[in-house]
Amino acid sequence: MSVYAVLTLSCALLAGVRGWPVLAGVRWRLFRGMALASVLPIVGVGAVASYLAQKALAAELHGKAQQAVAAETAWLAQTAAMASSMLRVYSQGPAFVAHVREGNREGMQERLAMLEGQSGLFDAVWLLDETGDTLMTSVRLNWVSGNFAYRAYFQDAVKGGAQVLLSRPFFSRANLPYVVFTVPMELGAGRRAFLVGALSLKRLGLQPALASPGYHVEIFDRRDGILLRETERGNVLSRAPVLDLVGPDALTRPAGLLEVFDDKGRRMVVAHAQVEGTPWTVVVTAGLREAFAPVTRMGAWVVAIAVLAGAIALLLSQWVGRDVAQRLESLRDGFAVLGTPSAEQRVQARGDDEIAQLTVGFNEMAARIDRTQKELREAIAIRDQFLSMASHELRTPLTPLKATLGLLIRQLGSGPAVNPERQRDTIARLNRQVDRLTRLIGDMLDVSRLQSGRFTLTVAPMDVVSVAREVVERIQVTRPERAEQLTLELPTEPLVGRWDEQRLDQLFTNLVENALRYSPPGTPVVVRVHEEADAVRVEVEDRGIGIPQESQSQLFTPFFRARNATEHYAGGLGLGLAICREIVERHGGRIQARSEGPGQGTCFTVWLPRAAIAEAA
Repeated sequence: MSVYAVLTLSCALLAGVRGWPVLAGVRWRLFRGMALASVLPIVGVGAVASYLAQKALAAELHGKAQQAVAAETAWLAQTAAMASSMLRVYSQGPAFVAHVREGNREGMQERLAMLEGQSGLFDAVWLLDETGDTLMTSVRLNWVSGNFAYRAYFQDAVKGGAQVLLSRPFFSRANLPYVVFTVPMELGAGRRAFLVGALSLKRLGLQPALASPGYHVEIFDRRDGILLRETERGNVLSRAPVLDLVGPDALTRPAGLLEVFDDKGRRMVVAHAQVEGTPWTVVVTAGLREAFAPVTRMGAWVVAIAVLAGAIALLLSQWVGRDVAQRLESLRDGFAVLGTPSAEQRVQARGDDEIAQLTVGFNEMAARIDRTQKELREAIAIRDQFLSMASHELRTPLTPLKATLGLLIRQLGSGPAVNPERQRDTIARLNRQVDRLTRLIGDMLDVSRLQSGRFTLTVAPMDVVSVAREVVERIQVTRPERAEQLTLELPTEPLVGRWDEQRLDQLFTNLVENALRYSPPGTPVVVRVHEEADAVRVEVEDRGIGIPQESQSQLFTPFFRARNATEHYAGGLGLGLAICREIVERHGGRIQARSEGPGQGTCFTVWLPRAAIAEAA
């Protein structure tokens, strides 16, 4: 199991490794895949088979050990019951009681010889009087004589009443180990005698064990742990070895099964049971290492096969992966230079397999990318050149032109002239066209900054309510014919936050001008500013031409104009809303347009983060 654990951990590392610089690549992946495909199933099947075999063997050993204990226990219980019954029957026989009462030695010896010979259970039988003196012994017994009042079996019998008592084992005067059964005999007139039957522990040890030869059987006395029988060494009347292995507390239950390790680290199964009607306990022990030896050998073969399969997988992966790796490396090099100007991006296709087809597809893709990049570079160069030149050339004369027109308007207003009102209106129209041209050029410059990454913000604490009010008032002054259309809905308190004031002014101006541009005269345009829990919401709503449903998704794309907007009389390049979206997103907010369709009006909604307001406050 330890070897399986090491192999499984190694396979897990192989499966999980992805960033080793030395072992990366197709060859390593092929080796890893083939090794896992060949080794891991063998290891897994071997581990499962070994585990199931060990479980089955352990269950079989447990069952056999319990059967052996049950057989030994039943045999001992039967022997003890037969001995007790026979002693009780003889002790209550009227003729035998009469012989003992009258002191008839021949009659007593005859009965004792009959008990010893006919039963086949006892190795010796004798009679003791109330003081422990020997009254009579069996024929074969020549070592029993004198007084035995000091023996524990006699003292227990004196106190025990009329029951048959099983004594603790002891050595006789002839140094033979015995265990005896003692029963009192009532002789009348308050007199008693004691019939004693002895069972030799040596003869008990010669009885064949009912357990398998590989099992070790011990029988011991629970009262003092004295060994009565042992199948291997045969040393009786000593401390039972099993008590040193598991301890006496583990064997206190009537029956049970344990698994322990001995002093040499071997795994042992211990089955035990108490013999009914006696103070004896039977213990059967068996080693699991010997039983698991076939499984261990099978596991060694599985490990050897797995190692061999891994070696074969290594050779096969090197052979199979060499050509594949070389062609994939060529593709990798081609991808590395893909899109690089003046670099050769073609990869030589070899063979007719999937990698060759991939190579052909890569070459076609590289050619298309090369053509597309050339076209894009040319288009970007032309566009940037146009924007830069148009912005620079057109903006240069606008400043002095606007200053001159302003001066002219002031002069016309200060002195008499021919039809001054008409001239003033003409110049005012010119001024509006100049403003329009200025906004267009400013939008073109902003788009150029966006595309070149030079669109930045300068944030500072400011009040968004005042900015909205200033924008609306400025438009009402510059476009008095539309002044009544504009309506402001503002909170009473300022809404201060960290924003770019110039860009928010540009945002509001674009949205309001856009609403007026696409709204017929006399229709309302409402500008609302609301304070929300986590944002400031600005709405610009009109009742103008609306937006078709199919155009709403591209509304904030540069140079895009909806279909009905191009048919409308108002001009424009389609840059204002794209700039508005960039301003809002640079502030961390979002913008959306909502319209029910053409002729249904439009509502633009802007959310600016509330966190900026908390920071400014």
